[in-house]
Amino acid sequence: MLNNNIFKKYSQLYSISICVLTFFIIQLCTGCKKNNIPENPGVKYAVGFGMKYTGNGDKLITDGDKRELHLSRNEPEAKNSRNFKIPSKKTISCTTPASALINALDETDKTIGVNIEKKYWYIDGVVKGLDNGSIKNVGTDAASLNYEILFSIQPDLVLMSNNDNFKMFSKLDEMDIPVAVFHDFLEKHPLGQAEWIKFIAAFYDKEKEANELFRRIEKNILNIKTQMSGVTKKPDVMWGTVYMKKAYFAGGDSFVSRLIDMTGGKYVFSDNKSAGDFNTSMEEFYLRGKEADIFISPTTKQHGTNSIDKLLTHSIVLKEFKSIKEGKVWCYQPWYWQSLDKVDEIVEDVAAILHPEMYPDHKLRYFDKLEWEHAM
Repeated sequence: MLNNNIFKKYSQLYSISICVLTFFIIQLCTGCKKNNIPENPGVKYAVGFGMKYTGNGDKLITDGDKRELHLSRNEPEAKNSRNFKIPSKKTISCTTPASALINALDETDKTIGVNIEKKYWYIDGVVKGLDNGSIKNVGTDAASLNYEILFSIQPDLVLMSNNDNFKMFSKLDEMDIPVAVFHDFLEKHPLGQAEWIKFIAAFYDKEKEANELFRRIEKNILNIKTQMSGVTKKPDVMWGTVYMKKAYFAGGDSFVSRLIDMTGGKYVFSDNKSAGDFNTSMEEFYLRGKEADIFISPTTKQHGTNSIDKLLTHSIVLKEFKSIKEGKVWCYQPWYWQSLDKVDEIVEDVAAILHPEMYPDHKLRYFDKLEWEHAM
């Protein structure tokens, strides 16, 4: 009988302990949801930015210019170009690839300014915003800003592709406007480019959504890479442009070089050490590119290069190129730079260009084939 009483007493204590523990777990989880503190999504491929999360909701982000940015839910103690109040509600985007990622995260309605004319936009939300006035044009082109308009709307985030225009960057710094530098084009891998969605997500507390989108893109690209790994005949590819008798090409340590490699091709400048673009002599351009099977020019028909004939006006030596003679020349669609959230589809397009026999029914979405106006 005594043993039974002891057993009942311990059973009751055990039940009470479980209830108390459950209560505290529920309260803890509720607190987490209430605080809505996102977790650091981590960086797997990108080399152009870094992320540190403090655990109290603040974030320390290293941007494309290696500047450390402080993102906080509270008003910054010191107002300057590196302190940000999040989530961002008033964004100015001076880079179309960043706008593509903002759109993918369903945050385009937070954009209040751009510095590119409406006729060059292919993101519906931006076009509509420019039409109805919710988005203002704060500049005349990609390298200028109207500081009077910018100061009047007081953005909490300005996204720039670089700070080469020192005067413009210094002016924003002087005005204490929060600026983040966005450098996806210097990444060494297509998935490094795609991973910049995590950088953008940090300003909107959209880490969960960014992770989901990135995982989908990663899966698709790795599937394509696996599919193309068995290819034995790899075409030589030239990816660049000639303008005013000068040759400009993607470096051998760039995302372009790795994109060509993973889609079953050989890049003619793969031994170059540059991660970005570089220019080379016409002599080297001729020697490297003459026998290339495929020529991809990072231009668009809307910007003048609308035929192979037009391409030849920049350099007569192109007439001797195998890719030109066989009509295997492609350029970008005008919305290419506004499709960073579709990197997997861009990779698939390149795979279809390099190996059409493996993609017989594929329709290109981000590239356009150049044709002859007049036969050679």
